[in-house]
This record gives sequence, C-alpha cells and structure tokens, in this order.
Amino acid sequence: MIQRQDYIMRMIQSFMNALNKLINGKDNKSAEETAEELENIYVTYFDKSRKFLLDTSADEIVRWLQQEHDAVKKAEMLVQLLEQDSLLEQNVSIKRNLLEKVKLLLHYQEKESGTVSLVHRNQLAKIEQQLAKL
Repeated sequence: MIQRQDYIMRMIQSFMNALNKLINGKDNKSAEETAEELENIYVTYFDKSRKFLLDTSADEIVRWLQQEHDAVKKAEMLVQLLEQDSLLEQNVSIKRNLLEKVKLLLHYQEKESGTVSLVHRNQLAKIEQQLAKL
C-alpha cells in the first residue's frame, strides 16, 4: 500500500512539474510547440489524446476515470490540466467545453471524497464566472 501511495505522489509531482513547465514556458514558445507539449501531457498522464477528452462527454470521462486506480486523484489532475487548457484555448466553444468538464469533475471529486473543499468551491466559482462571460 505504501508503495502505491509513493507511486501516486511521484506521479502527481511529475504531472505538476510538467504542467508548471507548460504554463511558465508558454510565452517563450510558439502556439504549435505549446499545443504539442499540452498533447504530450494528456498522453503521458492519461493515456488519452486531447481530442479524445474534447470529444468525450463529461459523464463518459467520469465513467472512464472510475475504472482507474485512484480515480479521484486522476480527476484532480485532469481538472488542473483541462483548466489550464481552457486558459490557452482561443475558440469559445472549445473553451466552454473544457470548462464544463472541469465543473463536472470538481463536483465528482467532492462527491467521491465526501468532503467539501474551500479550494474546490473557489475554483468552481471561478469556473462559473468564466462560463458566464463566454
């Protein structure tokens, strides 16, 4: 059990490092390079392409995550990635799609963890504001 927890913590740390690298380096890269880096993060940490996650409904994504070990942690990681992706996205309908998935995944996390997180509530409020502006 401890080995599994160590693996999960290393995976989350590696994911956060990759995401931070994407966020902090986006101004020094072309849009194509940033898109490629984003795609690599999707594939590396979720074994799915960005297109798959865009084309799949939020409910189907939740069902897919529920088949994974540590589904709530994976959902938390996916929330962070989808939210950052939405900030990079210029197309309004794709941005809305990403934000709606973030919203549903935040609700899923709250329900599955059985706890109410002020951080998640604030993140959800921010997502709602962004959606209202679109």
